[in-house]
Amino acid sequence: MRLTLKTLCAILLVAQTTAVVGLADDQRLRFTVPASPWALTLPAADFVLQQQQIKPDGRSGYFMMTDEKTHLSVSFFIEPAIQCKDSKACRDMVWKMGNPAWENPQNVDLSEVGDISCVEFLIPSFRGQPVRQQNMYAEFVVDDFWVDLHIRKVLYTPADHELFVQLVKSVKFDYLAPNAPKDRPKEATGDEDVKKFEAAIKPYIEKARQTYPEAKKRFLAGLPPKHSFFVTTRLTDAAGNFEQVFVAVKEIKGGIIRGFISSEVNRIHRYKNGDAYSFPESELIDWTVTKPDGTEEGNFVGKFLDTYQPN
Repeated sequence: MRLTLKTLCAILLVAQTTAVVGLADDQRLRFTVPASPWALTLPAADFVLQQQQIKPDGRSGYFMMTDEKTHLSVSFFIEPAIQCKDSKACRDMVWKMGNPAWENPQNVDLSEVGDISCVEFLIPSFRGQPVRQQNMYAEFVVDDFWVDLHIRKVLYTPADHELFVQLVKSVKFDYLAPNAPKDRPKEATGDEDVKKFEAAIKPYIEKARQTYPEAKKRFLAGLPPKHSFFVTTRLTDAAGNFEQVFVAVKEIKGGIIRGFISSEVNRIHRYKNGDAYSFPESELIDWTVTKPDGTEEGNFVGKFLDTYQPN
């Protein structure tokens, strides 16, 4: 399957439906799969996402994007590091496996960019047409997941090489805390039950909103490594149903919280875990900071619901 996908990716002109890419805090694009403990981020620049595929098991994904200004095309796989265990081993394996789309590769260079092992080569022509396509494969292995990053550019000149190097150097891995808050669903059926539920959680929502400005200030200043900031809000549908979910926060700007849903969504079917989501700060219900030692701050509503027993 990998070889087939890579062969398809090597086609120089591909018609795809363009989608908007989610942004992390500092205008960086964010990519992940549900099973990964991190999200890969890189500068947004003028990249536009052209293709995204996530396997049903949530452990593997493929992403492809293009930048019309620099004419760079970037694609990568995220998958468990089963076939190779470190950057060099993965680079050597990719080169040894080869690809039918690599027609007469020239100027082959196996090298490193910092700690990342890469292989570069030029494809002078493709299916009989001159293209001068430069290719760089850069291999990352982080916490038992492998990223096979492919950068390419047609009509390449040596002056373009720094674009490739800087892109590899710019890749970062943004960790979510391993103890992200867990969902503990509570059922409230009927108007009377809903009223009781709302009355019960009201003081805890008020406490969360009172303490949120200080938590927000800390987030914007930068939390310590492997600390993560989550907020709780409600998803709704046209029928008036709602469901409270955690959102992993990536940006707070202009009164808007932006991030990714970090809960299994059971009732509001147009959303799912991992979807990009944004909402006004006024719709915040709770906030949580998770820490790598397993402790957390905030989560006032969530802690109350752990013990809530409706009459």
